[in-house]
Amino acid sequence: MRSGAFLEQFRELAFIVLGEIQMSISAMTNVAMARRTDIPTTEPVPSTTAAIVEATAGTPESRQGVGGALQAIMTYIPTEILALYTSIATAIQSTNTSELTGNAGWIAFVVCLCITPASVWLMYAGKVKLAGKELPISFSKWPVWEMFAATVAFAAWPYSMPNSPFRFIEGYYSPGIAAIVLPGSATVLGLLAPIVQRPLNP
Repeated sequence: MRSGAFLEQFRELAFIVLGEIQMSISAMTNVAMARRTDIPTTEPVPSTTAAIVEATAGTPESRQGVGGALQAIMTYIPTEILALYTSIATAIQSTNTSELTGNAGWIAFVVCLCITPASVWLMYAGKVKLAGKELPISFSKWPVWEMFAATVAFAAWPYSMPNSPFRFIEGYYSPGIAAIVLPGSATVLGLLAPIVQRPLNP
């Protein structure tokens, strides 16, 4: 199978998966908002898998058992940025020059990597502003965990893609490892989330 056709199939599968995942940057910032101590709420800071799912506006049924665990794991996947990167990667793959493909692939990766934490902050800042609070300009007020988790989750996606830019780094890329990087990183982030949740003081 030609690499271009393989990438196109990966892209189609990715959008199916992303369409089914109801988690995104918006969901992450909902969790961050739930951690703020200056917004009235009857719920404590999310410190369990069920609480994190609830903070993302999950239904009572979805918070139970395996479904709730999967939603918590998927919370930190920045689906909006992944969709953007996948579209860019597909366009880059249409070129026939390997050098151009490699350089453009790295540029797209770095740009989207930088956009990811910025997007989380902007979405969070918008929700804080809508709540009538001051913008979180100070670093201590940032949703650092959500920004970090989204960035890690994004970085795992390009590494796992066919024709990943990482394949140009000899000794640092393996198709076998790539197959487990994305689900592995998402699982670790989802399991760490209840441990690292702390009140977010304004």
